[in-house]
Amino acid sequence: MLVRLAPVTRALLVSLLAACKAAESGAPGDTEDTDDTGFEGDPEVFSELSAPVDIHIDDRGVPHIYGQTDADVFFAAGYQVAVDRLFQMDLMRRRAYGRGAEVLGAGKVDEDRISRLFDFPRWGRLDAERLKTESPEEYHLFVAWTAGVNRRIEELNSGPRRCRTGSARRS
Repeated sequence: MLVRLAPVTRALLVSLLAACKAAESGAPGDTEDTDDTGFEGDPEVFSELSAPVDIHIDDRGVPHIYGQTDADVFFAAGYQVAVDRLFQMDLMRRRAYGRGAEVLGAGKVDEDRISRLFDFPRWGRLDAERLKTESPEEYHLFVAWTAGVNRRIEELNSGPRRCRTGSARRS
C-alpha cells in the first residue's frame, strides 16, 4: 500500500526547500547547480529517473546524493529517508492524523485528540495546493520525493522480509 506524504512532513519539506533557496550564498561547494529541476508537464507526475543517481554514505552515516536533475535528487532523497527512517516517518504520519494510539497504546489518546483538533491534514492539503498553484516546479520536487518514499515501500511490500533468524518471503 502506498502512502501519501503526511501533512507535517509536507510542511517541513516546504520549509526546507524555502530555506535552501534563501541560503544561496555563493560559497564554493563540491557540486555544480545547473538549475535543472527535471520538471516537464504535469507537476503531479514523476514517472522515473532521468539518469542514474549516486548515493554515497559517509563514515558518519550521512547520505550525499548526486544526480542530473533536482527531481532525480529529490526522488533519491525520499528513497534514502525511507530506507533509514520509515518507522519514524510512519509515527510522524500517525501523529499528524491523530492515530498514534493505534500502535502506541492508550497513553497517546490525548495527543491524538490534540492532533485532530488542529486538523493537520487540512493544513497540509491547503499548503500543498498553494505550492502547486504558486510554484509547480517546486511542487514537482515534492512529488518526486514522495515517489522515492513510495518506491522503497513497494520494495518492502514485495521483497523478502528480514527476520531475526534469517529471511522469509512474504506469501
